[in-house]
Amino acid sequence: MNWIQDHITKDFQLLPGTLSPAEALELVSDKYGVVLDEHSEPVALVTDDDLKQAANQGTSSLLDTKVGFPLTIIVSFQVNMQDLVNWKGLSKQDEKIRGAIVIDDNTVFGILTVEIIGTYLNNRDYQLRGDIGSIGDSGLGGKHQPLKFSIQCACGFYNKLSFLDRKKLPTCQNSNKLAHELKLS
Repeated sequence: MNWIQDHITKDFQLLPGTLSPAEALELVSDKYGVVLDEHSEPVALVTDDDLKQAANQGTSSLLDTKVGFPLTIIVSFQVNMQDLVNWKGLSKQDEKIRGAIVIDDNTVFGILTVEIIGTYLNNRDYQLRGDIGSIGDSGLGGKHQPLKFSIQCACGFYNKLSFLDRKKLPTCQNSNKLAHELKLS
């Protein structure tokens, strides 16, 4: 098996969401940053360019609804790399994705940058294929966490989704507000 954990990098900085974009920019420089929400859960994978853009908007914190960081894939370290690259959860419209945050029980384990994913796709280990059926137990041992991504609603809440249809947006997962359709910022 070709596990995600075999491809990750740990060259990133954890960024509490309370930081201003300018403060975060000082920590990130040429690395990636993983923005954490108020529960220390990862919500966004960002670059210094994303932080510069947020700083120019005059936002006070990384969790400000005006920031609008790119969609972020959040995936367990126990997922096969082949499954990640063949995942149908995102469309071609989501070209600003910086990569994926790799977690172990909601703790950031590492990241997969788009460059790492591109290298994998150009490697002979990657096979363009559909689902392969098998007889018997085909489940993975241990805990399995489905592929998800994080997207911020205009209300400020980061929703964790496994699929996004931009033509039929789901209900926002924010339990502290009245039920409303997810509004992309």
